Amino acid sequence: MRHILFFLLSMSSLFTATTMAEPIPPHVGEFSFTDSLSYYRTAGNYSTNYSYPFAVTPNDTTGDLLGGGTMSTLTDTLSVSWDALPEIRFNANLSYDYTTASSAPTTYNPFGASFNASGVSEFGYGAQYWLRDKRWALVPQISGGVPFYRNNLSQGGALLGNGATWVEGGGYGILYFYPIALYGYLGYRYQDSGLAGLMNMEAGGSYRFNRARLRVGVRGETAVSDDRDASNPLLRNALLNSRMAGSFHYYSVNPTLFDAYAEGDWLFNRMIEAGVGFSQSVYGMNSAVGWTVTGMIRIRLPSDAGRSKNLHQDYLKPAIAEPIFEPKGTEQDDIDPTPRGGHKKNIDKMLNDTEKTLDN
Repeated sequence: MRHILFFLLSMSSLFTATTMAEPIPPHVGEFSFTDSLSYYRTAGNYSTNYSYPFAVTPNDTTGDLLGGGTMSTLTDTLSVSWDALPEIRFNANLSYDYTTASSAPTTYNPFGASFNASGVSEFGYGAQYWLRDKRWALVPQISGGVPFYRNNLSQGGALLGNGATWVEGGGYGILYFYPIALYGYLGYRYQDSGLAGLMNMEAGGSYRFNRARLRVGVRGETAVSDDRDASNPLLRNALLNSRMAGSFHYYSVNPTLFDAYAEGDWLFNRMIEAGVGFSQSVYGMNSAVGWTVTGMIRIRLPSDAGRSKNLHQDYLKPAIAEPIFEPKGTEQDDIDPTPRGGHKKNIDKMLNDTEKTLDN
């Protein structure tokens, strides 16, 4: 186990799972490693809700990036989770980012500009506690992140993120109506470096097939405590104009942003899962307008404890979604684990046993 863990953690192509999504219940003793590579692209901003002492560039209010420019970022993160107990899951992740921003020549910058940056950007951590009943689950959780760099007004390259240490407390609520589940999330994020406190939200639904799960929903954030530069965002936005083509994707003042998303996961077997996703900005303020496409692969290492805990379940039976995309929340639910066609075989066996008994 230690050799496998060291190999996965030392890979140069990092694994990821950073976006919020409907969680699945713990399976005792199980480790999972998730790789989700995401690409984000934007060419414009939503309008701002503050005024400037004086204007710096034409895009201080809304619209396209400088000179019709673009900004994109490629994010890749290694995420490792461990289901320590039936109710508790721990996780940690490490993110790598590559950002590029370019703007065409303008009156304010007749030569245009192009900047990029790359590197390990953030270490993240988190824990969940599951409260479950047959038809619902409440999942309070805590998460956080520590950046490997800090943004500053004199930096020479593009931004890799907000550059802030953060801690977030929140929780999921899930209702199970097999094969459909409805879920929502609400949490508060504190950020240092004077950045705004954020309320994160998500609402969505999923549909479970024997080996797959589809999800659609809306997720987003809004500032609920002021950024320290809220009264005068001039210098902050001057940095974004000079290094990010004016994009408000990172490091913006008091952002609000909501995305609509569609995602899907596929189980190849008990240990291997893959997924794809797409999201598009639908509403915002002081934030960028953009889209994201994501690809994911997950490797699970179930334990003997996890297998014995799911008493009547066979982890490889495709007829039951319970072992991974657990539809209801408890192992005591009245879900028949018999594979398709199993009922007929059991009835035939009972009839045969009855005939043998009568013959005797």
